[in-house]
Amino acid sequence: MQSTRFSARPGVPQEERPPSAEPRAERGAVLVWALLFSIITSAMIVSHATYMAANRREMHVRYEHATLADQFARSGLTDTLTWFQRQVTQPVTAFQPKLDPNGDPPMVETLDPTVGLVREFEVRGNLWARYEVRSAEAQDVSSQRGQTTAGTVWDVGSRSYLYYLNDPDAPFDAGPNRVMATTYLRAEMQGIPLVPPAGAAIAVDSPDRINIGPKAEIDGGEGPAVAAPDTVSMPPGLAAQLTGMPPVLSVPGYRSSPEDVFSMHFDSLRGLSDFVVEEASVAAAVSTATALPMPAGGSGGDGGFGLPALGLGGLMPPPLGLGGEPMSVTSSLSSPSVSAELVGTLVSGSRPEPWWFESMMGWWGQKWQESQASRRAASSMASTPTRVRGWSWLHRRFQAGRGQVLAAVVNEPTLQDRAIFVDHDVQLDGQHPMTGRVLLVVDGDLTVHNQAEIYIQGMVYVRGDCVIKGDFHLDGMLVVRGSLDVGFGTGSVKIRRDQHQLDALKRSLERYRMSRSIRPGWAAP
Repeated sequence: MQSTRFSARPGVPQEERPPSAEPRAERGAVLVWALLFSIITSAMIVSHATYMAANRREMHVRYEHATLADQFARSGLTDTLTWFQRQVTQPVTAFQPKLDPNGDPPMVETLDPTVGLVREFEVRGNLWARYEVRSAEAQDVSSQRGQTTAGTVWDVGSRSYLYYLNDPDAPFDAGPNRVMATTYLRAEMQGIPLVPPAGAAIAVDSPDRINIGPKAEIDGGEGPAVAAPDTVSMPPGLAAQLTGMPPVLSVPGYRSSPEDVFSMHFDSLRGLSDFVVEEASVAAAVSTATALPMPAGGSGGDGGFGLPALGLGGLMPPPLGLGGEPMSVTSSLSSPSVSAELVGTLVSGSRPEPWWFESMMGWWGQKWQESQASRRAASSMASTPTRVRGWSWLHRRFQAGRGQVLAAVVNEPTLQDRAIFVDHDVQLDGQHPMTGRVLLVVDGDLTVHNQAEIYIQGMVYVRGDCVIKGDFHLDGMLVVRGSLDVGFGTGSVKIRRDQHQLDALKRSLERYRMSRSIRPGWAAP
């Protein structure tokens, strides 16, 4: 006989007991925890997305405003340089921009002559920009730079403000107007004086190291053909190969150092040159400059921010062409765009940003990075982005290095009153001609190969040895501090003293120009 099982409650069989409530309670707890986890996870995702969006907006504003403020400060320096160059009396001994709109002719050099050179202009909407070059901060540092004439060297500072103009009647830096970014930059402005060591076609430190071949014609005109220090005797038979009055001349007190010829050290001359060709940074800088897009009509460039060309309503001069005329810089660029990773790779000392950088930053972030890459490339040459872009063509002329790489000379418009500084040995070959009036300074050895077809006017200064095989025609003067071998190639070499060309080059180079060494300034707001 089968017995009946009972539950814990008396009188109730186990088979008739209802399902236990414990498993049901456990299933409810799991659902609660799952729901709580989902809520927390969703909150974290929403919070992180909100943070990323806020961070993106913050970086957008920060980089946009900081970059624009930097460019506007540079615009102030350029405007100041133009002001110095416009003055009738040179050198300028007082920095005093004038405001006289009712004069004849009207003088509108500034918005506030009590401050200095001041400009304000609309960027977009109620976002405005202002730069100030204060008269109190413009310093005549001629004596500190070893110059005896006042006004020869000026050190000026330009501060820029980017602000929202909410009340035109209130000062730009007072409420309800709001300053978003400010930058303060300083730079020196001076000319490049030329004081030749002698009035000859060729000036050499060591006349005993001169070798003149049958293909050379050295003509001093009404002056000597070759001049040298009176402490070194001229080699016998040298005068018979020269044309001049006299053919050779020993000059008492002969001085050919950079400090004597240019009244400055090589470092300062390098900073004031229109074009600087370096050994290490030239390839990276030119590659970056060639690839970066140039805003239409930009004279200083806006870093790709789409401003009205930063011409500032005609306040800044257009970029100068090789002949001193305005040119379109965009026509010389080979690529319309460049990736952020490529820019970071090309610039020496920089690295590509993380893969997520462009997507996080968006369009503004990419433009900012391109602008920064251009600026880093320029900084490696103590230059500005405009300078780097402007001399990309020169790299094709002097693609040289310490390893004596041949430089191909391209067929470009005539150079006009340019200062070119090469800080290493350079060799020129004959693929294309080179013409124009220049100051060519080589801090090393210069070698001109056969059929080089170099036709220039002005001055060539070589710190090392000089070998000229041809074709090479120079109307002006050649200064060589090392040995000189000329006229032993297959092409003709003609070096003729031309005082007219030297005077024209001297007048142009002695005008104020801005140093490439633009540095941050430190002063009260």
